Amino acid sequence: NVEIKYINHIEDIPPQCHMLYISPMQKRILAKIIGFTQDKPILTLSDMEDIAQEGVQVQFILLEKTAVGEGLILQITINETACHRAGLLVKEELLKNNNVTIINPFNTYVEKAEMLEPISTFITWPPGARMNAPSKIFKITVLGENTFGNLLEKTYRGKKLKDRPVKVRYTSSMKDIGDTDLLFISNSMKNNIEEIVAFTKNKPILTIADTKGFGYAGVYINFFYDGAELYFQVNEKAAKASGFELSYHLFTRGVLIESPKP
Repeated sequence: NVEIKYINHIEDIPPQCHMLYISPMQKRILAKIIGFTQDKPILTLSDMEDIAQEGVQVQFILLEKTAVGEGLILQITINETACHRAGLLVKEELLKNNNVTIINPFNTYVEKAEMLEPISTFITWPPGARMNAPSKIFKITVLGENTFGNLLEKTYRGKKLKDRPVKVRYTSSMKDIGDTDLLFISNSMKNNIEEIVAFTKNKPILTIADTKGFGYAGVYINFFYDGAELYFQVNEKAAKASGFELSYHLFTRGVLIESPKP
């Protein structure tokens, strides 16, 4: 069933609103509406020009076709990052439509880079780890293809992990892992995952990945998406065997691996 309401004030937006069509209005009011809806599962739409750039998720514009007599065409612009922020997933079928333009395409590695902070907060490194020396920096190493680009540097520039400044390095060889604190293993290393897990076992190196099957292979944290939400598998048994302690808070977004992969 569909229920339609016409409102004039932000406070009148129903708690269970699924779709909000925004009529032309002053930009200062528009900014308040976007701020109110951006983290809620509300699909925002409008036919104002350049409205998608402001943060509205879907923009409709009627355009004249170039050929004489062909009439009008509906051009749709989607702000994918704004959709994702609200927990809305843009399906691939829509992306293939020639009349649909995507702006601010969502980069999954933005979320993955940011997620390293809460993950490390709720994990305690083993006794004797270099992490326990207060003068040390927090070392993040990406092993294999650098799928983050410069996102890790941008995310942790001027920030700290475990109360330590962060240094990021990249390598394609296990020999160069060194005394890192956190090792992100790229999908490009899938043919070597067993060797990598054996190399890091019993070392104070927190292993993280985002490839299907890596959690069952022995990687401690493995990212995955369920729709628009980022979660991660936790191989608690493997992590504890190497001396890591995991807080129960970790499991608010984590899924415990309880049995071997079928």
